[in-house]
Amino acid sequence: MTVNKEDISIINRMAIPVISTFAIETIFTITDKAIIGRTSVEGFAAVGIVSSLLYVLTGTFGMLSMAFNIIFAKSFAKRDRDKYSQIFNTSLSLSIVIGFAFGILGIIFGRTIFQKFYNLEGSTLTYACDYMNIAGFSLGLNLIIFIFSAYFKNLKRTTMFMYGTITAIIVNLALDYILVFGKFGFPRLGVKGAAIGSVVGLLSSIVIYIIGFLKHTDFSYSFSISKTVSRNLSEPSPPSLGGRGFTYNINL
Repeated sequence: MTVNKEDISIINRMAIPVISTFAIETIFTITDKAIIGRTSVEGFAAVGIVSSLLYVLTGTFGMLSMAFNIIFAKSFAKRDRDKYSQIFNTSLSLSIVIGFAFGILGIIFGRTIFQKFYNLEGSTLTYACDYMNIAGFSLGLNLIIFIFSAYFKNLKRTTMFMYGTITAIIVNLALDYILVFGKFGFPRLGVKGAAIGSVVGLLSSIVIYIIGFLKHTDFSYSFSISKTVSRNLSEPSPPSLGGRGFTYNINL
């Protein structure tokens, strides 16, 4: 068996940034939970419940990015620019629609869900609703990140994934410290501050991806949803729904 040094080099360039990102996320998760844990027992429990729910739902809807990765890679390999640009635009547009719709539904039905299904009450229920009303939009932001991540992997530019993650972590931790504890003249927001840190952290990651996209793309994004592409995106997903998707969520 002949080892191709060029292939190994490509694999290393793609794998090392991803592995480094996961290591950084592990350190972040420990630190982030410690910050939230210093608010209150009820707040820590509420954030844990909401985050677990968001984790499952984001992992499920995240199968959209798996389907995108499959059909985008096929078109990209054929250099069919019109096709892969349409796939990207549809996938990203669907992520925006799903994310916005879920965020609104979370605000409207969150309290009822936590009362009826989780039997929450008192301050724990209040904390859960406060967190959900803001962090619920992280589902859509994560879906957008998934699409960009898959796009850059096809371009073999996984360093963008690392840059986006590091930026999100730095912004999130800084905002958590400032807003959760009320530092530098800001009000003490507790779990609301943690939720704001999550959302703004993810937004900052998306900004990095957009900059990278504008620099390394040969087409422009436009909000559009193709029925044909939507059907193709739904085909690879059902067999995978039984498993847990990777979720790049802050404050989990």
